[in-house]
Amino acid sequence: MRPRRCSSAWRVGCALTLGLLLSACQAGGGAQDNAEWLIGAWQIETVGGQPVQADSQANVVFRANELSGNASCNRFFGTYQYSDGLFRTSELAGTKMMCSPSVMAQEDKVFVLLGQASQVRMHNNMLHLLDDHGAVLISARRVEPDE
Repeated sequence: MRPRRCSSAWRVGCALTLGLLLSACQAGGGAQDNAEWLIGAWQIETVGGQPVQADSQANVVFRANELSGNASCNRFFGTYQYSDGLFRTSELAGTKMMCSPSVMAQEDKVFVLLGQASQVRMHNNMLHLLDDHGAVLISARRVEPDE
């Protein structure tokens, strides 16, 4: 199997995520509070306003200050900070398998948008990751343990 080269979207997403993490550290961040409602597994339903592809398993799992999941093809993991609706991720790491070009494009977008997310909201039982202007980047529904 040929190793997958990192796409420019992946590199941009990593750079944005690192920048967000560094700015959060400079602001005295680090305390992760009132995120109990966020903890659990979420099935990603939209990415950048588009429904996820039927052949992807895009999801994210939040724990106390860690997140992991499947970006569409590859597994990822990292850390996050959440306080009063403000959200920041660390640089995310992940596996590097190849999938169909359309799934890989969706995955690249998931990584970029996770890095751009700065707010978290619940609306109509959906989790929404938002940018600085309040635009919805990613929407997900909670996955119950028996699903």
